[in-house]
Amino acid sequence: MKQKELGDLIIFLAKELKWETEKLFKEMNMGQGQLMMLLFLMGERELPIRQDLIAKKIGLNKANVSRNISKLKSKNLVSAEQDPEDSRKLLIHMTEKSEKLRDDFAIGFRKMQDQLTFDIPEKDLATTCKVLEKIHMNLDLYRRGEER
Repeated sequence: MKQKELGDLIIFLAKELKWETEKLFKEMNMGQGQLMMLLFLMGERELPIRQDLIAKKIGLNKANVSRNISKLKSKNLVSAEQDPEDSRKLLIHMTEKSEKLRDDFAIGFRKMQDQLTFDIPEKDLATTCKVLEKIHMNLDLYRRGEER
């Protein structure tokens, strides 16, 4: 497979997976930024998390994160409190509603993942994951201006 074909395939798959993921949240009437932030929080192991760290980890500016948090708060999907160690910063928590949504989403996501990987040998999936992780690391180096 040529590099261009690989890049095109990755872009195509990313768009298709984004569309399928958004369908799982369709009834929530969320924009892309809110969805990305909520998915990030659902996968985050250490909550609460500071708002500025969310911006850094998902690559949005602080103003966008702030707007998305406000919208998620209005839907009762997150809550925020002042950081006791630094009152200028906010700690973001998931709510009971978003915890339940995470459980429901996990079921839908697992079903989608099972279908995507149907009839693909485990060894092939492991190799694919290793290659995609390496591509992700190389992309990160490229973004930071580091060349190999």
